[in-house]
Amino acid sequence: MPGDRFHPGHEGSFDAVAIKEAVEVLARVPGGRFAGLTTFPALLYDRAAGGVRPTPNLRTVHRAAARLARLGRKGLAINAPGTTSARAMATLAEGGATEVEPGHGLTDTTPLHAAGDLPERPAML
Repeated sequence: MPGDRFHPGHEGSFDAVAIKEAVEVLARVPGGRFAGLTTFPALLYDRAAGGVRPTPNLRTVHRAAARLARLGRKGLAINAPGTTSARAMATLAEGGATEVEPGHGLTDTTPLHAAGDLPERPAML
């Protein structure tokens, strides 16, 4: 959707405008089951704010989920990775995420980690 943000090399998947058609194609794959949506990045570090903020992508993924719910696909997971850390969990929950990925939070290397002390400890040295 207009305003959504993507990192070069991370683009992929389906346009939210065509989500109904994409789900119909995926639903026909033998042994598969459509269970949710994801977007990346859902959050980005905002230096001026000194924290993370939702990207327009998070709103887009929720619009796509709402459209699918109106078509009878309810209870979909919303995966919202991007600048994930313990400090970002409340923002993700408020944004409607049902799942997140630890990403660079595991290695203590998000931009938010560079700006201050966070509860995570590096999982590797």
